[in-house]
Amino acid sequence: MNDIESLLLKVAPPAPPAALEERVVREAARRARPQRWGFVAMAAALLGCAAALVAILMPRPAVEAPAKGQDREPVELRVEVTNFYRDGAGKTWSSGAWEIRLDKDAKTAAVRRTLALDKETVGWEGSLAADTLLEALTDLKKRGLFTVPDSAPCRCDAPQFKVTAREGAASHAFAFRHSHDDHDQAQKEIVEAIRALADKHLARKGWRPRAGDSITLRIAVKSVLEGGGGHSQRQNSGSQTYEFREVDGGLRKVHTTARMNDHAFNLDPELFAALLPPDGTVAEWRVAHDALPAPWATGVLKSGGATLTLKETKDIDGRRCAVAAVKVQAADAAGREYALDGEAVLWIERGLLMSLRLSGTEKDGGRSGDCSVEITTTVRTK
Repeated sequence: MNDIESLLLKVAPPAPPAALEERVVREAARRARPQRWGFVAMAAALLGCAAALVAILMPRPAVEAPAKGQDREPVELRVEVTNFYRDGAGKTWSSGAWEIRLDKDAKTAAVRRTLALDKETVGWEGSLAADTLLEALTDLKKRGLFTVPDSAPCRCDAPQFKVTAREGAASHAFAFRHSHDDHDQAQKEIVEAIRALADKHLARKGWRPRAGDSITLRIAVKSVLEGGGGHSQRQNSGSQTYEFREVDGGLRKVHTTARMNDHAFNLDPELFAALLPPDGTVAEWRVAHDALPAPWATGVLKSGGATLTLKETKDIDGRRCAVAAVKVQAADAAGREYALDGEAVLWIERGLLMSLRLSGTEKDGGRSGDCSVEITTTVRTK
């Protein structure tokens, strides 16, 4: 035994055999404990992996989509025009605007178009289903509604447009002046798409049908022409019926029946809403040719128009009506010319033509003679 071993024996003398055995057992148990807990931890990890694998392989329940018409952000589309604008009837306006507005969670969007010239301002209103607007909005965003820049500067004397779009907190505005060749086509397409969407869902001024209304229009046309080496007489008549139904929160016009003896007439009741005075103060107003059906050709008159002069307002069959004198100077697509005078009765509250009776002359090439047109409306309301 060396000196170091002797010193250790003095500091820690050997333990008795029983104590030594107890210490050995305790030390073995201590050393085994980490291995036991390590095994438990490993087993827990394996069980966790198995559970995760099961969660991945098992089919997940579908997440229920928000109810249709719920959680919709407000939407606003606006197109403004300045520097004069010519409408489909050929009339020039100094400025105007098309607006489509959908409030949060609303089922129907409001539509409005306003055109102005000097002190004259004319407005049309309408509506469209929210789902229809949101489908159109998706397409407009793909075209760049919220990203396109202003169009290139242009010195052309052409209408100047400004577009403003909002959806929730997102907004964007850009100017479209004029497109040359292939430049600024994205801006042009967006402007035209918004205007077309608004115009499609506008009710003509004063046009206020209601769900459940049924409207039948009847027309009778007759002419007796002389010249061109002979005498000709012809007549035609027909009728069309429309019903108005509520669909997706909006009002839809449904063409139900048509009966024509010769050719189809354009007897859409909305067509004649343009015959209404633009407001309640004017005594005389002008109507473009496209508000009058062509007597002997499908569609509307090709050129000219009508002048209406208010004669009186009175109750007819319990309806407040405007009675107006009518003068027509117009031509159809076949070149037939008409000079007709008569009277129109308009139901003010609903914006409907109740009757139109005209007589005068017709010229068809080298022949001319008498012509008469009579339109009557039957309305069944709820």
